[in-house]
Amino acid sequence: MIRLGSGYYRVNYDVENWELLMGELNKGNNTKIHVLNRAQMIDDALNLARADSLNYTVALNVTLYLTHEADYMPWQPAFRHLDFLRNLLRTSDKYYTFTRYVAYLTKALTKNVGYAPKRRDSDLVKMLRIKAMRWACEVGVKNCTSYAEKTYQQWLKDPEMQLDVNLKKEILCAGVRNANESAWTDTLEYITVSTPDADDRKDQLMALACSNSSDILRNYLNSTLDPDYPIDFKTAAINVVSRYPTGPQLVFDFLIKEYERIKKIPNYRTAAGDVAIAITGSITTQQQQLDMTAFLLDKKLLEWLEKAMRHTATNMLWIKKYKSTVDKWLSDNSDVFERSDNSASSMAIASFLVIFSLFITRFY
Repeated sequence: MIRLGSGYYRVNYDVENWELLMGELNKGNNTKIHVLNRAQMIDDALNLARADSLNYTVALNVTLYLTHEADYMPWQPAFRHLDFLRNLLRTSDKYYTFTRYVAYLTKALTKNVGYAPKRRDSDLVKMLRIKAMRWACEVGVKNCTSYAEKTYQQWLKDPEMQLDVNLKKEILCAGVRNANESAWTDTLEYITVSTPDADDRKDQLMALACSNSSDILRNYLNSTLDPDYPIDFKTAAINVVSRYPTGPQLVFDFLIKEYERIKKIPNYRTAAGDVAIAITGSITTQQQQLDMTAFLLDKKLLEWLEKAMRHTATNMLWIKKYKSTVDKWLSDNSDVFERSDNSASSMAIASFLVIFSLFITRFY
């Protein structure tokens, strides 16, 4: 363990010492190991696994102590690495188990930080609450979805209701996720009319990309090509890629189908190229890589080609080297995640299964 203030570099241990550290952390009393060292352990373990210097099974086992973690610093690298895994597992048949793993990690955290702001909350607690809510609601943690959907429904009835400024976007995102088209449209209207500050309005409008309805999202992307629409195509498309489980394919299909219309928006090349790069973060097969390369060449978006090739090559190398190990770890621990998971509502499960089956049908 590195002494505080002595510099920063990756630290690896033999498996026995990793297990000893995990045993100490899983006792639930983390004060024996400084918070910065706990953060470094999470970051080191997962980075070392990606660099082929530590078995992914060990690295993922390290993350399980997070069920006892309530400080922002260790969660910050954890969320970053979870995002990386999420992108690469979207098309995997283990994606649902991955969401149960995330629910297992975040369930206690959301109870700990809560959703109601307190006057004495530090900035780190506020940031942790935002991240916790985003992840927990996305994977269907019950205490998160119940709070967010109840608050969202109250806000729909009274749009002048003051939502916590730090959580407003995540509350709207969770509410919109399973909302019908009427509620989605009302959300758009209320945000547009009641948010005078342009930056705040744009930030809140990003929540519209959280819908789990592919029809709503296609209509959303179509609408952004209207010059008078309150959010631009590039911002909306990148958020759909980020927030919707099969968003990368949906947005890529839209890019191909509607490219002539996209060419009419300002700075269309930058918009199309940047959206394409966002999609490459989730490309995991040779066919997807070939399709993206063909698109960039056909549309002469050569400035983005090298970066796209680099992203996809990195992704596919990870899939080849590590996916089977990660899949096995998720399968081996699935009973633990399911037993502790009184969190995922039947609606969340159904939404995932529908989305995944549609993706498999369309893409394969």
